[in-house]
Amino acid sequence: MPNFSSSRLSQQLSGLALGLCATGLCITGHLLSGRAAQAQQTTPPSLAMEEAAASAVSISPRQRALIEELLTITNQEALFEQTMAITMNQVSQNMPTMMESMMGESANPEAIAEGQAMMERIMGKILTSFQARISFQDIAEDVYHPLYAKNFSEAQLQDMIDFYNTPTGQHTIAVMPQLVQDSVGLTQQRIMPTMIEVLQEVMAEEMGGM
Repeated sequence: MPNFSSSRLSQQLSGLALGLCATGLCITGHLLSGRAAQAQQTTPPSLAMEEAAASAVSISPRQRALIEELLTITNQEALFEQTMAITMNQVSQNMPTMMESMMGESANPEAIAEGQAMMERIMGKILTSFQARISFQDIAEDVYHPLYAKNFSEAQLQDMIDFYNTPTGQHTIAVMPQLVQDSVGLTQQRIMPTMIEVLQEVMAEEMGGM
């Protein structure tokens, strides 16, 4: 295990977390396009879940069937799994740059490589554990069904299904996975240098007083 100081490890983990958050935001924007912005949650998770259950959206049997058909037609389960893989791939690709930036110019290549290997092991374990605890069906039931039922009537859901059954709709479905992958990669390239720069500035300021 590489000999990292606590401050360096904190910087690395913070940088990795920011990278994951950025990717997650991009992915969420594609998976839930059109979703209204939600108010920031300030209540404890357990209480928030109880409140959400109390105000659960009423979903008619017809709506539920249409939503399921829409999710199937648009291959949302495959897209969900692919975006998870894209997230890990993007993090892995950015790992060398992130590790070098976080560890500083004085770090030797061997230390950087050891740090990268350690973080990749950690991320692998995180992904494996996450996939074992949540599935697309969980997301569909807890996220998609309520959101679509809240924002679309039965007639509107049918309109979307009709569209996705057209040639243009089928083309949209076909290109969406690549569109998501490309947008995630380009977004990472665009924002990662600024993220690292800001992170270094904030960490230097915070650690300077210790």
